[in-house]
Formats: sequence, structure tokens, C-alpha cells
Amino acid sequence: MNRFISLESPFIQFLTRIIDLVILNFLFILFSLPIFTIGSSISALYTVSLKLIQNKDPYIFKEFITAFKRNFKEATIIWIIMLVSGILLILDIKFLVYLSGLSKFFIAGITATFGFVYLSILPIIFPYVAKYKETIKGYLIKSLLIGTSNIFHTIILLLLFIIPFVLTASSPIAFLTGLYIFTFGGFAFMAFIHSFIINKVFSKYEMKKL
Repeated sequence: MNRFISLESPFIQFLTRIIDLVILNFLFILFSLPIFTIGSSISALYTVSLKLIQNKDPYIFKEFITAFKRNFKEATIIWIIMLVSGILLILDIKFLVYLSGLSKFFIAGITATFGFVYLSILPIIFPYVAKYKETIKGYLIKSLLIGTSNIFHTIILLLLFIIPFVLTASSPIAFLTGLYIFTFGGFAFMAFIHSFIINKVFSKYEMKKL
């Protein structure tokens, strides 16, 4: 019994990690509310989750606030770039419906290329901002190179990101269930799972530098 309630017991460690993720999730939602701060909030989310998977046990609130402030400028600019690019990509796809012949083939090729670049960058860039310091151009280029060089991991990250939202939108009951889950830990849990894959990818490049 004493071993079960020990602070070092697997059960207590598991419970502590769940509480950490719930707190981290609330911080992420709170700091994302102004909308334009979502980029900085995502990078702060990954800063903490990457440390959690390495068992560094950061002080969640302090670490999140520090990372939010540190990466605010770069992460906000990147968030705006990715948001606008995503909207343009969706509009391009919708525009294809009204085209035909050679013009449709040409625009489809451009859209497919742009979409591939966008989706290669998307799951990598905010974790990259969370862990490294670069220029805006450096973040974009290196995220693209990492994403395309690790295409299998990139696809897994995209699926892990897309599937929960698709399931949430599948029915009214699923929407309410998903809303509850995302409110009380879902975003942080997703970042936590992503961080295992991202850390594995980043570690390869860190080992090469060493």
C-alpha cells in the first residue's frame, strides 16, 4: 500500500502527468483566445510538452509563460503566414471546380505543389520554433527540409492532427464529446503524443551536429 501511494510509484507519476496536461491545456486555450496569439501559444505548448516527454518536470505555468513571451514575435508572424497560406490553399482548391481543360491541369499542379509544401511545414514549424532559434525564413526553410526528409513521420503527425478533428465533426454527439475532451486536456494530450515523434526527428539532426 505504501508503495502504491509513494510519490515515486507509477500510479502517482501517471496521475501527475495527467494533471500537468490538464493545466497545460487550460493555459493553451486561455492564451489562444485573442486568436492572433495562437502561434505563440502553440509554440509554448510544444516547449512544455517536449520537456515533459524527456521527464524534465518543468513548472508548467512558469515554463509556458516564459516560452510564450520568448517566441511571441516569430511565432505570431509564422501563425499569420500559415493561416493566410492555408486560406489561399482552400480557395485554390475550391477555384479548381470552376476550371476545365489545360488551365485546370496547370492550376491543379500548382495547387498540389503548394499543398505539399504547406503540409510538409505545418506539423514541424511550431515545435521547431519551440526548440530552436532562427529567422522567420530559417524556420520556414528548415521546417520544409525536415518535413520532406522525414515524410513518414510528417504523414503520421498530420494524421494524428487531422483524425481527432474529423471524428469530432462527424456528428452532433461526437462534436459535444470532442469539445469536452479538447477543453479538458485534448490539445495538450495531442501535443504530448506528437512530441515523442518530433523529438525523435529532431534528435537525428542534433546527433549529426555533435
